[in-house]
Formats: sequence, C-alpha cells, structure tokens
Amino acid sequence: PGVIRARALYHLMYVTRLSGALGIAVEYGLQAAQEAMDDPTLQAEVYELLSRLSDDDVERKLDAARKGSAAIERLPDPDPEVVFYARAALVEAEFYAGLGIHLERLEGLTPETKPRFPPVRTASRGDDLIGRLLAYDGRIDEGLSVLRGMYERASVESRSIMPAILGWMAEAEIMAGHFEQAAALAREAIERAEETGTVGGTPWEVGF
Repeated sequence: PGVIRARALYHLMYVTRLSGALGIAVEYGLQAAQEAMDDPTLQAEVYELLSRLSDDDVERKLDAARKGSAAIERLPDPDPEVVFYARAALVEAEFYAGLGIHLERLEGLTPETKPRFPPVRTASRGDDLIGRLLAYDGRIDEGLSVLRGMYERASVESRSIMPAILGWMAEAEIMAGHFEQAAALAREAIERAEETGTVGGTPWEVGF
C-alpha cells in the first residue's frame, strides 16, 4: 500500500473504464485515492478522474470533486495544472448536481498544455467543459467560439476527438434553434468518426 500502488491503481482506473467496466474502474479509483493520502497532488488527480467517471452517480461525482479540491488545499504550492483540472471537475460536478454554473472558479487559472497520462481532460485548458457550460448557460455564441477553437486545434493535434467536438457544437446549435447547422455538424461528426474506424458514428449523431 502507498503512493506507488496508488499510481498503478490510477492508471488501472483509466484503462479499465475504456474497456467499459465502469464499476471496477470506480473501485480502483476509490482505492487509489485512499492510498495516495501522502501525495495530495496525486490524490487530487485521482479524485478528478473519479469525478469525471461518475456521471452515473451525481452524489459520488460531487463528493469526489470536493475531495480533490480539498487535497489541493493541503499543498502550499500546488501544480497550477492540477489546480485547474480539480476546479474544472468541481464546476462540472456542481452543474450536474443542480448547483449552478460557476465558471468563475476557473478565472485566472492558466494550465500548461503538456501531455499527461491518464489524460486530464479531452483537451487542454478544459475547453470541452467550458464551451458546453457556456452554451448551457445561454451564452451560446461564446460557447461555440470556444468549441470552434478547440476544433481547429484538434484538426491539427488530435483528430480522434473531432467527432465529440462536432457533437457538442451541434448541441449548442440546437439550443440556438439553428437546426440545419446542427444537422450539418452531426453529419460531419459521423464522417470524422468513420475516418478513425467508427462505422456510422455514435447513436446520438445517427439519431439526430
């Protein structure tokens, strides 16, 4: 037991979730968080991922996000990137819990863009979260602007996430009442997904 095993469990949590075994991934995460007590930075990272994997349980999602933020507060000079993503997890969890959209928690935080494993979010700077929440808050043009910037970077840096970005953009266009634009984005999402071997796109895109 200890920090080294905590990191191994953290990695197991991520790869197990990719296989679809969410319940087992959550168990790994809970164990990793306990064993990372002596490393608040690692513990915050574990709780951040655990919160993101807990869309099926809002109470656990919010609890993990709050514990991640508490772990950061134990550090006199925390890693700015970990601070940002721990805060982003809390913003997302509060939204899921019906506690409002508090993007102000991220103001003044400028995370680096270095690659990490497990990846902290699907994009550096949390643009996926920020763009979607701006749209949900009725600030649709602002949200779309963030997502478009993410799309442009992904077209060069990580084409595999382009279908997801296009789906979020389509969702924002639906909220704006722009159904033709949304349909075009959904069609492009299917095309981009097929470029990476996903035949037919996601159920959401096909259903749209």
